[in-house]
Amino acid sequence: MSTAFSSGFVHGLVRETLHTTPEADPTEYTQSKREAEKLVSNSGLPFLIIRPSIVIGASRDGHYSGKPYGLYQFWSAFEKFLCDQSRTVLHFIAPTTKLHVIHQDAFKAGFLSACQQLPNDSIVHLTSRDESLPTVREMIQLWCEMLTYVRQVHYYKHVKEVPSGGLDRRTRMWLEFTAVNNDIAAHPWKFQTVALDKLRTSGLKFVDASLDTIGICQKYFVAQSRRLQTIVSKGEQQLSQQLPQQLQGILPARKNNSASARSARYVG
Repeated sequence: MSTAFSSGFVHGLVRETLHTTPEADPTEYTQSKREAEKLVSNSGLPFLIIRPSIVIGASRDGHYSGKPYGLYQFWSAFEKFLCDQSRTVLHFIAPTTKLHVIHQDAFKAGFLSACQQLPNDSIVHLTSRDESLPTVREMIQLWCEMLTYVRQVHYYKHVKEVPSGGLDRRTRMWLEFTAVNNDIAAHPWKFQTVALDKLRTSGLKFVDASLDTIGICQKYFVAQSRRLQTIVSKGEQQLSQQLPQQLQGILPARKNNSASARSARYVG
């Protein structure tokens, strides 16, 4: 088991072949996976290398049984650092690159199909179709729509663009904590999927991740978090108190995402 990011930071198509050494790696983890692939391929034994992108919860109900990596690190870090108060202004590293995630049910189906159908010495990328995936910025806007108290959202393409002053300590800690994942998300990954396409043609039911299905996973995560539920509830109460009395019937304490989207201003 490897990772779709074992190529390291390369430009152009990431092919379903063994990788050469790149100029840079996202993490030591991706480097170790690339080295492990070479050890396996040089062992003289039949092999199958499976490279999934970032695994998230089930496409139907959002249930997730993995560790808090990838997207869940982003959500968990927000819960840890930024749920101490209802911040009306938020700052995000939010490039317009595609967010490469797959659902755990798609991963399971793809893994089993690859083991059963692909020939020896195969390499397969288990990734969602690009045309289905949202951008990182679209994912973050979806997150902000849940935070009904937010009034302004600042977007940056890279952590280097974040202003040196004007941010509170916990916001800066959160940005630093998620910096590695932000670097990975900001890279314009493009994966070859010849093997996966053959499996799809042979009948594999592989649910591609989309903004809607990521939303299902987000709702599941929030439902498990008392801190997030509390901060959203407090934010709605504050909003209700701030609205002019004559507008109460027109803009009730924003119980749905669309109202939040109308009110928050996005900068960047």
